[in-house]
Amino acid sequence: MVDALIEMVLAQRPVVATSVGREQRQLLIESGAVIEGHLAAVEAKVGRGSLALAGIESQFSRLIRTASLEKTGAYLGWDEKAVRAAASEGRLYVFDVAGRLRFPRWQFHRAAPDGLLPHLAELIDLVPPHWTPQVVSGFMETSQSRLVTEGPTRPTEYIIRTGDFDAVRDAIESSGWR
Repeated sequence: MVDALIEMVLAQRPVVATSVGREQRQLLIESGAVIEGHLAAVEAKVGRGSLALAGIESQFSRLIRTASLEKTGAYLGWDEKAVRAAASEGRLYVFDVAGRLRFPRWQFHRAAPDGLLPHLAELIDLVPPHWTPQVVSGFMETSQSRLVTEGPTRPTEYIIRTGDFDAVRDAIESSGWR
């Protein structure tokens, strides 16, 4: 994971500091959208790398909610070849970080006989090809207003609690992200 994090940090695009022009600054201040002191503080913060750091934090947060090939195999009781085969056949969701396979933890469900989220292969098949791993994980790990049990529920929890995959399918298809 450390190697993946280092690769991720090295792959970050540098944030090019740009300052707001004099006319733009005046317009922002006169419109009341921003106070001059606040604008200067934000510019200084960006100049110190706050945007790059936020990107790294976001990527790291996503990375720690995944499992390696080895850990996935150990959890499922499968060898590496079986894990790779399941991923290539669409029975496990996987993405690559710095040349290493990562398996988001949202797809695992310890109480299931096979240790996987019910309907996982159907869900993977339904994911639009343009969805990045961040979008997929964001969708699966965020409560959706269309999926209600005791309130808006994350798709993973909804499937586990209700067994209703059709509602999750509808949520994906109507998400506007498709």
